[in-house]
Amino acid sequence: MKIVVEGVSYPVADLSKLKVSIRLLSALEEQIGMTLDEVNALADMAKRLDPAATRKWSLSSEGLKLAGVSIWLALWNAGKQVTWEYVIDLPFTEVFQEEPGDVIPLEAAGKPRPRAGSVRGAGHQPKTARPKAKASGKRSAAAS
Repeated sequence: MKIVVEGVSYPVADLSKLKVSIRLLSALEEQIGMTLDEVNALADMAKRLDPAATRKWSLSSEGLKLAGVSIWLALWNAGKQVTWEYVIDLPFTEVFQEEPGDVIPLEAAGKPRPRAGSVRGAGHQPKTARPKAKASGKRSAAAS
């Protein structure tokens, strides 16, 4: 996943590799009203969601706030000291863009999810070549 703002691509900020400074922490609290610990807790909650619940949660107030904070942190991590007001005016659906290799939930890809407990292809045995039967209905001696 990448973030694209005004034609410039930014990687989604990995919270464990964030360039943390007092200025960033102060701006996070002043502009967004969250501490870095609260952002981490929200991100951890999002990671633990069942894939079926992810879309619904991403449209909740917590999910949208995490999306906005992700954009804000990505831009700050790239040296762009944008304001929260700037970020919340961006169209989130256009800002977040998939990259090759991103894992897409099956529902988002327009494919039905397999039933619980089923694995596509489970129990399927590959076909092996069988010797052809003779016209009499008996198999050849070489097949035995």
